[in-house]
Amino acid sequence: MPLPNLSFGRKMLAGILVYVMVTGALMGLANLFQLEALTKQEQDSLGQALLAQLAETVRDPLLENDIISLQVIIDQLVNQTPQVERVSVYDSRNRLLAQSQSHFGSENKLNAYTAPVTVDNTITGQVRLELNVDRSRAPYLQLTASMFTLWLLSSVVFGVWLTKNATALSARIARISRQLATDSEGADDSDELTRLENQLIPLLSEENETSWASKSCHCLLGIYVANMPRLRAQLNTEHFNQILDNIDTDLNRIMQIYRGERLLTLDGYAYIRFAGHEDSDNELLHAVSLGAALIETCREGALTDGLALEMKIAIAVQSDSKPGHWREGIALQKTVDRLQQLFPLAGPWEMVIDSNLIEGDELPFCDCDPLADSDAQLFRHFTPQQQLVYERQIAFLRQRSAATA
Repeated sequence: MPLPNLSFGRKMLAGILVYVMVTGALMGLANLFQLEALTKQEQDSLGQALLAQLAETVRDPLLENDIISLQVIIDQLVNQTPQVERVSVYDSRNRLLAQSQSHFGSENKLNAYTAPVTVDNTITGQVRLELNVDRSRAPYLQLTASMFTLWLLSSVVFGVWLTKNATALSARIARISRQLATDSEGADDSDELTRLENQLIPLLSEENETSWASKSCHCLLGIYVANMPRLRAQLNTEHFNQILDNIDTDLNRIMQIYRGERLLTLDGYAYIRFAGHEDSDNELLHAVSLGAALIETCREGALTDGLALEMKIAIAVQSDSKPGHWREGIALQKTVDRLQQLFPLAGPWEMVIDSNLIEGDELPFCDCDPLADSDAQLFRHFTPQQQLVYERQIAFLRQRSAATA
């Protein structure tokens, strides 16, 4: 059963949980082995030292068979040393003479240490010492627990901070992704970062001759500013050049969203080619969206500046040909001639589409009206679903324009 695709924020949270569990398990095992080694090392050192001291202390009472003194000595040792659980003293015949046990009786593991009591190389008795493992381990356990608690708290704080920021970043990525055009019908099957990456690759890649050569020509969009000669005559050079720069800025910004290749600009005319691979059929949607966005942004700018611009847009089929050959220029000229026939059919701030680009009676993403006595249709508006996408794209363009202003 395939796992559901997680958002960027949830992937980050899952990664943190995996990190905490894995590192916690590894640290726990490592500390466990290290703790056992340290406990054994400390007990061995303590046991040998106490045995040597005890054997020296009980030598004289053992020779004199002073049981009371022996009992007092081992009672003091048990009471003053928490790690000592039990102490026993035996004579040379291995008979128990004295024994003392901790008042905190324990059923935990005990480690026993024995040593003989000798006088002039003669064994006069034996002492036995039993140490409580848990009491020797307690200081290390407390230190380990403190360090583990500190690590866990810092991991939780860092995890909450990282998850919060990742969730906010995920929301921003998803919002930007929704504002960009998409050609993939299955985009919702992937996370928002993958969708944005897939959408940005064609926007940021440089379209050179080799990349365009691998594509088939689809359509050519023409832009015509009908009253440009009159504006040139009426306005001073600086003001006129500023108008051209504003149109170019809007066009270049919109082309970053809808792609396309700008071919040439003549007196009042500009042409943009839209091409795609054989399995792609979204070039016309990009062309129409670019035309609608350019009309909207330039019209708003003209109204703001009080200019009487008369922009017209036409889209026609471009004949396919191999780049670098003479016939490419012939095909391009035929398409430009077709656009020259379409421009008079459009009024100011209108867009006409060659009927040869329309399969059937209508386009799936917009509504058009057939023009009488012509093989073209006049663009009216997008369908409600496409209009939502277009509005998000326009909002994204305005945000970018405001950010760079």
